[in-house]
Amino acid sequence: VGVNSERCQEGLRLLGYVYVPKVFWDYTSKRVLTMEYIEGVKPTDLSQLERHNFNRKEVAQKVVEAFNHQIFHTGFIHADPHPGNIFIRADPSGGVQVVLLDHGLYTQVSDATRVAFGMFWKSLVLRDERGIRDSSLSLGIKEYELFTMLTTGKVLKRHLTTSKLSSDINREDMTQIRHFIAANQDKMDALFASLPPATFLMFRNMNIVRSINRDLGTPVDRFQLMARSAAAGCHSHSSSGMWLLWHTVVFDLRL
Repeated sequence: VGVNSERCQEGLRLLGYVYVPKVFWDYTSKRVLTMEYIEGVKPTDLSQLERHNFNRKEVAQKVVEAFNHQIFHTGFIHADPHPGNIFIRADPSGGVQVVLLDHGLYTQVSDATRVAFGMFWKSLVLRDERGIRDSSLSLGIKEYELFTMLTTGKVLKRHLTTSKLSSDINREDMTQIRHFIAANQDKMDALFASLPPATFLMFRNMNIVRSINRDLGTPVDRFQLMARSAAAGCHSHSSSGMWLLWHTVVFDLRL
């Protein structure tokens, strides 16, 4: 657990608003883990957030972006980020600081999986059905329409006709979702059951983070944030700075 916490801190070091409690190795053994004591507020404790003047949108954005960075950039993913394992406190400048706790359950997805999943999200934004299909295949998933539903809660055919990717769901979306699930429930259950353990835990992370954003009143569009992080993660290790900057600008325009 101590090693995981330090690895988490290192992986998120570029995000200055994320803090991981220090491990006191001189007082740690195989049976006892001694860490820095931290006080904070759960991200879903709305009354305490208000009492401390924490902005809900800033809280949601920083929590979502922190775990996006793990999924799309490092591949080392906290698999149990429920509200009890996250504290919100003020940083020295008075902004929101996200403190990540309990580093016992992690998964490491391969670079190939990380990049393929990033390409999947990038293709969703570009409404590139072939890219969605090919990136799903790279993840070992043939049923790419079902995978889109599991990942986004969106019916692919409807998404391809919309103007942009959004986590908002209207009444027409819900009608199509219900019909799609009714027609494909067994296939969706089989697909979810067939996911490799690392991918399953990645989905666990996304679902918990989705629920945190929902409990905060959905102040940020999680899909927009995920798509930006995914696009950057696809190319961050292989592209020049200027090319990546240009690509990011163009991609943002499509968003």
